[in-house]
Amino acid sequence: MNNVFKNNFTDNDMNWLNSFDPAAAVNISELIDKFLTEAVVYYPGSGKDGSAVKFFNEANAANCFLYVDYMMTQEALERDLKHEGFKGYVSIARLNVTERDIGVVKWTQHLTPGEVNYKFQPVQSYAFLEILEKQDVQVPGAPRLAILFLSADGHAAYDALFCQEDGGRGPPFCVVAQDHSFGGNWSEFGAGGALETIANRAGSFPKFLLAGNNTKAWRGYERCENVAPAPVTQSRTWILYARDTG
Repeated sequence: MNNVFKNNFTDNDMNWLNSFDPAAAVNISELIDKFLTEAVVYYPGSGKDGSAVKFFNEANAANCFLYVDYMMTQEALERDLKHEGFKGYVSIARLNVTERDIGVVKWTQHLTPGEVNYKFQPVQSYAFLEILEKQDVQVPGAPRLAILFLSADGHAAYDALFCQEDGGRGPPFCVVAQDHSFGGNWSEFGAGGALETIANRAGSFPKFLLAGNNTKAWRGYERCENVAPAPVTQSRTWILYARDTG
């Protein structure tokens, strides 16, 4: 699988994470800016599904992840990180993050108000960056992982973070698209949904799309035939697609 990904872990790419000292003072805004300009895997409507982290980490393709969900409470996430977590890793820092730290105080939307139809009341907003370090050398993957958990609408967050002309950021390395029939999302993350519309209007496309087997890939993405579907559960698998730039 590694041959598929052009972005593997390198010392130059991940100096900020490898040299992070949990005991030292930190500039959160600067840290988040470095995080968001890395090869970020963006997972809207993520819930507490850690399978995307496992997929990319084991492939040595990415170790920065942005999990976005407006139905998960911070208390539930923190409880799961404490009691379940990620195999072989322990948390060495949890940093609270503000909107100003992320840089989304003011932004231009690529959807009109009439195209947005929220179905549920979001939980209380929050954002925190979890930095984890490997403790078990037998577990494959990077020495450290960084995961930004954000309570927000997955479509709007993509627009605000990766689709602004003056934002200074390109698109994420990969978007994870998993549509659930009763998941509470007001539009699909797969083909034909609001997320694809935003990406098209802004011209901000990830290199890869990791889609559930029940989710259609965006137009312009071709299945990576040399990467076998990765099983998640008995009924769910991940399928990797790459953007056709030819």
